[in-house]
Amino acid sequence: MAGGRPEPRDRPAEFRAEAGDAAEQLGRLDAAGEVARQVLNSLTPAQLDQTVEIRGRAVGRRWAVLHALEHLALHVGHTRHTRQLWEASNL
Repeated sequence: MAGGRPEPRDRPAEFRAEAGDAAEQLGRLDAAGEVARQVLNSLTPAQLDQTVEIRGRAVGRRWAVLHALEHLALHVGHTRHTRQLWEASNL
């Protein structure tokens, strides 16, 4: 949304998504990273200063980008903790 490229979402399906193996998961992450790079590289300073509507709420586009990065960081932390627990259980 912050990048002006809203994608239709099927939120329940996002929680059911599974990758067949590590290579498939890494491919999905690489593709998502490429989309993020394209969107962020396309935003001008003037666009970052604009207000956008997200879920019926007006927010600054710059705030929306930072919020998305914070949310991503939270998920990365969850992933790291899950891996640590998995590795600890296999000792």
